[in-house]
Amino acid sequence: MEEEIIARRKNGLFLSYGLVLALLVVFTGVSFWAFAGLGSMAIIFIVIFCAVVLFTAVFTVRALVRLSRVPQVIASREGDTLVFLGERVRLSAIEDVRYRHARSRYGMQSWGRLTVFLKEGRTLECDYVAEVDRVQDRLLALKYEYAAKEE
Repeated sequence: MEEEIIARRKNGLFLSYGLVLALLVVFTGVSFWAFAGLGSMAIIFIVIFCAVVLFTAVFTVRALVRLSRVPQVIASREGDTLVFLGERVRLSAIEDVRYRHARSRYGMQSWGRLTVFLKEGRTLECDYVAEVDRVQDRLLALKYEYAAKEE
């Protein structure tokens, strides 16, 4: 049976999130060393700084945990079946496919969230999909191809 890999997890995200955590640790250490000589005003700066660092660290660790749960191959085609995160559905059962690019301070990313709507009313979705716009185009093409074959 032929297998076509349609969607993969975005590479390089573990490295970038890990780098953010490492920089937070270094920046925190340097900041505490710098604030130590300020006296009583240092307490205000340290409290504000700790809140910002804690918020950023929690967000980054949460993203790393979510990313670690996404397999390297997200979606593949085996004959007339779509295997999406281990769940098998017929390609003709796809109602619609949508995506949303991940956003950053500097614009859109090439990866994002893929959502597959099925005719039975269920929804399959996954974050961290590489080249998510290309994946949507391929899934829609397969949907139309197999819907025409069933008619």
